[in-house]
Amino acid sequence: MATKNHSRSFSISTFSNNSTSAKRAVAIALLGLFLPLFLGITFIAPPESNNWMIRIDQRTRAAARRIRGRKIIFVGGSNLLFGLRAESLSRRIGVPVVNYGLTADLGADIIAERAGELIGPGDVVVLAPEAMHYPHAEYRHPFRAEFLAYVAEERQPFRLSLARMRCTALREIIQQYMSLKFLQPQYRDLRSPYMLAAIGPDGSLRFPLPGRHPLWHATAPAISGTDADFEHSVATRALVTLQEKCRQRHATLAVMPPFRLAEPRADSPVLMECERRWLALATARGAVLLLGPGETLLEPRFGYDCDYHLNDAGVAIMETRLAAALAALLKSETGLNTP
Repeated sequence: MATKNHSRSFSISTFSNNSTSAKRAVAIALLGLFLPLFLGITFIAPPESNNWMIRIDQRTRAAARRIRGRKIIFVGGSNLLFGLRAESLSRRIGVPVVNYGLTADLGADIIAERAGELIGPGDVVVLAPEAMHYPHAEYRHPFRAEFLAYVAEERQPFRLSLARMRCTALREIIQQYMSLKFLQPQYRDLRSPYMLAAIGPDGSLRFPLPGRHPLWHATAPAISGTDADFEHSVATRALVTLQEKCRQRHATLAVMPPFRLAEPRADSPVLMECERRWLALATARGAVLLLGPGETLLEPRFGYDCDYHLNDAGVAIMETRLAAALAALLKSETGLNTP
């Protein structure tokens, strides 16, 4: 009888201890779940930005990370954004294509750093810097600082979400009000490719670019005529960054001139000479030449709103050239050597 009572008391004691432990575990779990919310801390990915270029960056990266296996990554400024349709080119060559074309105002070095994080084994990376990336002089644009702040925030292990959401909401209201009054007409136009609605799921522009709009022209860089201008240029820094990433990940690095129009302008020979000299530098350092000087030029009627932005007809022509050049590169054993 004593033994029975002893067993019963032991059973009750054990149950009581287990019950207390279970309650404590539940309390700790709930605390871990809700405490970050009370403190405004969250570990979820940040929402999509309402900045047009940052939204493109976000969607391009997300689409690239969904690709399994080999891919082709184009790296450069808005000449790629307006001159290349990743999905269409992918279908033609049978290899997934990532179009990491942002605005050239960021600098080819920053764009290369971002794109370099996505390079995988066996990838082909194509760098196409624009004219402003050739000189040794730094090209600083206010958006560069804004973009770098976004990148730094993205890399934080956690973020103070509630306070940021309030600040973001207030900023968006102010920006919307300002945009109604002060933005240029093409950015107010709901039919413009510069609207968020024009960005596709993979970061490409899903917007018809039928005819030619009034063009604005990029200015040719002022060069001193020495090789030092190209050796220490923003474009070469981008090249070095991508070469190192490609070496680490057994990928192939190729280069080409940017898509642009053959406008009858006084500085056209300067632009062509800059492209020729930089491509010579890049290939001397081991990069593969995908398209040479002059092979990315089109007549002015194939422009959209800038001499670096192609319309739909221009995109179709360049896609045919790219598909042929990539097919030859993918089949070439020499071209697949790591730089």
